[in-house]
Amino acid sequence: MITNENTIAETNNTLNESQFNETYAVDLKLKGAKGDGISDDSKYVSDELNKGYRIFNGGIYAVFDRTIIHSLKFTSGNAYLMYEGNKYPFGNIVNQHIELNVPSVFYNIQHCFEWLDGKRIIGDSSVTIKIADGVYQQSWVNTVNHVDGNNIYIRGNEADRSKCIIEVDNLNNRDCFLISNKCSLGWLNGITIKGMKGWLSEGTWATQCYGSGIRAIDGSSIVCGTEIEIDKMYYGMRSMHGATISAIGKSADNIKGGGVRVTNAGDVGFHAHAATIYCNCAEASNVGHKTEGLGFGFCAEAGGYIVCEYACATNNIKAGFYALSQGTVWAHGVNSSNNLYGVLAWGGTVECNSLGKYQTILNNNLIAGIRATYGGLVGANSAKVISNTMGILADENGIIDVTAMQSNDNAQHGFSAISGGYITGNSAVSERNNINGFNAEDGGIIKSIDSSANDNGSYGYFAKNHSKIFCKGFGGMRNTLFCSPLQNSITELAGNNSSFIIDV
Repeated sequence: MITNENTIAETNNTLNESQFNETYAVDLKLKGAKGDGISDDSKYVSDELNKGYRIFNGGIYAVFDRTIIHSLKFTSGNAYLMYEGNKYPFGNIVNQHIELNVPSVFYNIQHCFEWLDGKRIIGDSSVTIKIADGVYQQSWVNTVNHVDGNNIYIRGNEADRSKCIIEVDNLNNRDCFLISNKCSLGWLNGITIKGMKGWLSEGTWATQCYGSGIRAIDGSSIVCGTEIEIDKMYYGMRSMHGATISAIGKSADNIKGGGVRVTNAGDVGFHAHAATIYCNCAEASNVGHKTEGLGFGFCAEAGGYIVCEYACATNNIKAGFYALSQGTVWAHGVNSSNNLYGVLAWGGTVECNSLGKYQTILNNNLIAGIRATYGGLVGANSAKVISNTMGILADENGIIDVTAMQSNDNAQHGFSAISGGYITGNSAVSERNNINGFNAEDGGIIKSIDSSANDNGSYGYFAKNHSKIFCKGFGGMRNTLFCSPLQNSITELAGNNSSFIIDV
C-alpha cells in the first residue's frame, strides 16, 4: 500500500502534479490540523483543497467558513468537516443522518442537490434539506435525479406552508421541482410554490409557461406531505410516463379537502398522463386557460390514474374531475361545484360514489353535474347532484351508473340519456327539476329499477325519438305529467318514433 508522498512521487513519475493530488489520500493531521472537531482547521482544509487534493481521511475538521463545505462536492474519503455542530462528510454518507440548511449553509435547494451529486447515501442514512422560513426567488428548476433520492427529504415549514415560499420565474416552461431518470425523492413538504410570470390574470396566460409546481416523469417517484400549496403554475402536480406522485391526505371526520392545494393553474391542477397520482383530500380551484378552453381540477388521461378521494374541485373553467382516453379517476366522497362540469368522463372512467359518511356532492355546475360521453363511464352511487343546469347527462355511448343517486333542483332534467347515452342503476331519485325527472331522447336509454320522480316541472319520465326507459317498480308524484309515452305502451306516438316507457 502506498502511504506517503515521497513513495508515490518516486514510483509514479509519469503523473503530473494535478493528477497526483487528485489520487493521493491526505490525512490533514499530518499537515498540522488538529482534527478534533473543535479547533479551527479551516486553513489546513483550504490549503489542501486549493492544491487540488480530493481524497481526505482521518479526522473531523472544524471550519468556520461555509464555502469550504461547498467544496466537498468534489471530494471523497472518510474524513468530516464540522460546521455549527453539523458533520459533513468528504465522501459518501454512510450510516449518518445529516441536515443541509438553506440558506444559512447552502444557497438554495438546487445547490444542495449539486453538492450531493457525487455522494452515495448508504446504509442507515438520510439527508434532510431544511429550508428556513422566508421568500426565495427561483429562475431554475430544482432537478431531482439522485440515485439515492428516496433517502432525501426536503422540509420547509411543515406546520405553516405560508411561511416558506418559493417564487418561480415560470416562463420558458420552467418547473419548480422535476424528478426524472427513474429516480425518487423521499419527502417534500412545508412549502408554497408561486409562479410569478406565466399567469397574467384569471384564466389568461403568457406563452411558453407550461411548467409544473411538481413534476415527475419517466418512472420516477416522489412522496409529498399535504402541507403544500401551488399557485399560478400551469400545472400543479403533474405525473407523466410511468411516474408516481404520492401526496395522500387523511380526512378528519366527514371533512373534505385540507390536503395539497392547487390554485390558479392553467390546464390542470392534478394531472396524471400515463402515470399515477395519489392525492386524497387535495383541493383544486380556479384552474383555467380561457383561450385554450382548458381548466380541469383533476385529470387522468392516456391510461393515467388518479386517486383523489375526499377531494374538492371548485371554480374550474372546464371540469372538476375529468377522465379521457382510458384514464381513470378514483374520486369517492368528493365535492365539485361551480365548474362547467362537476364530473366529466370523455372516453375514460370516473368513480365518484359516496363513500360511507363521505357523500359525493356535485352542485352549481354550469352544464352538468355529471357527463359521460364518447364511451366514458361514470359510477356515482349514492351521490347528490344538486342545482346544476343539467343534473346527469349521458351521450355518445357514455354510461352512468346512478344507483341510489339523487338528482334534484336542476335547471333542466334530473337524468338525461341522449344520442346513444345509457343510464343505469337502482333506486335513483329525481325531484324538483325544472323540466323532466328522467329524460331519454335520440336513441338514449335509461334503465332504473325502483326509481322515483317527484315535483318535476314537466314529465316525471319522458322518452322521445327512438329512446327507451325501462323502469320496473318506478313511481312518483306531483309532476306536471307522469310519463310520455304512457307506461307499458309501445305504440308509436306522434313525435316519439318508437320510443317507449315500460315497467319490466
